[in-house]
Amino acid sequence: NRYIVTENSAISLGSNSALHVDNLNYVGTDLGIGTISPAKKLHIVDTAAQLRLDNDGTNITDFFVDSGGDLQIAPYGDAIEINSSNSSDLKIDMTNSSRNWRFHSDNSPDTFNIVNATAGTTAMTFDSSNKVGIGTTSPGQALDVDGNLRVRDSHTLAAGDADDLFLYHDGNSTLRNNTGILNITQNSTSDLNITTNGGKIALDSAVYILDNGKVGIGTTNPG
Repeated sequence: NRYIVTENSAISLGSNSALHVDNLNYVGTDLGIGTISPAKKLHIVDTAAQLRLDNDGTNITDFFVDSGGDLQIAPYGDAIEINSSNSSDLKIDMTNSSRNWRFHSDNSPDTFNIVNATAGTTAMTFDSSNKVGIGTTSPGQALDVDGNLRVRDSHTLAAGDADDLFLYHDGNSTLRNNTGILNITQNSTSDLNITTNGGKIALDSAVYILDNGKVGIGTTNPG
């Protein structure tokens, strides 16, 4: 049997002859599914997927609020696409108690940005050539940083496919060629050491320091 029940300002439709969570409950101007006390225009209560959008019986996406209050979106495909139907730009805002962060897909220029919307500044930009800018919205290299860059202790900032040149800090500040030919080190006592693994040091092709301690000015072979 199916019943249509009216009770005070509520209308209930379903297999129960009174207002019941298993019925479809229209209370005031709000519709409740799984609840007799809807708090919004549409209020769905269930421990399983609360909403399903179906294209053809196979291509389906479920929406579910779990016991922690987190929203889960479960597409049967492999992607979630968010498109703007009336604008060339798309912005997705995420707001906590103190700050509003924004994902911004910009059509002109063609960039993807992570924006500190509260401060009105762009933290990171990805352009159409896959260049990444930090502190700049117009990156000129694969990684373009407008600001200070820090590499923490015991980590390396390297250049070259084989880390041919790298900057390293382990209590000393070291700029080194990976072949061991060049090492420039400033240690904890502020001594500056330049070593070349047996070669000479040339300063602007005018001053030469050999590994035997001899110094030549204007000559490569001081006697």
